[in-house]
Amino acid sequence: MRTVLSYLKQYRRESILAPAFKMLEVLFDLLVPLVVAQMIDVGVASGDRVYILQRVLLLIGFAFLGMACSFTAQYFAAKASVGTAASLRQAVYSHIQSLSYGELDRLGTGTLITRLTDDINQIQNGLNLALRLLLRSPLIVFGAMVMAFTVNVSCALIFAAAIPVLAAVEFSHVSFTYPGAAAPSLSGLDFRVEKGQTLGIIGGTGSGKTSLVNLIGRFYDATEGQVLVNGKDVRSYKKGE
Repeated sequence: MRTVLSYLKQYRRESILAPAFKMLEVLFDLLVPLVVAQMIDVGVASGDRVYILQRVLLLIGFAFLGMACSFTAQYFAAKASVGTAASLRQAVYSHIQSLSYGELDRLGTGTLITRLTDDINQIQNGLNLALRLLLRSPLIVFGAMVMAFTVNVSCALIFAAAIPVLAAVEFSHVSFTYPGAAAPSLSGLDFRVEKGQTLGIIGGTGSGKTSLVNLIGRFYDATEGQVLVNGKDVRSYKKGE
């Protein structure tokens, strides 16, 4: 690992700019719910179409800025990872050239080719992913918590306090369809999260991540199956528990 990082030092600027632009992308993503909330609370509530249009244009602007930041982060991450892999491959090749015929026969041609191609390609892909995505999830979690406090302090405090004490959560054959929707947002969910265990939920926009979390707090009830907290169906909990 230290050897890989020593070659990555040649691309220190790119290694800093890639996560920095990824952080900007996350920022634009986190601003979207605030703009939508303003659109509903002010524009829709008062019937102000001009205000709504302004917020829609602002959302489109955020989308383009976020996309530009994402592409820029990808460019710098690719430049750093490809450059590091090229330097590492050259170093390995130079080392191979210094080996004796006996050592080359012992190692085998196939092994050496694998080291120069597949193994270094794996390192390149790993560096690319790390520079782009390693900080993205923590930034989203931290940023979402900050945004939650800006929207509603009381609810955010409850949410923050519940995170470390939340016991076992289980989804048993859970499906969920929004009222009036033609297709389910979630279907056939079966998993269990033990107390103290961490579960990452990933997916694109509209894949149902928020819907899944909302079923735990019973903002919505599952259409099929059971959502259990501490072995108890959430529908059996009284308000305030």
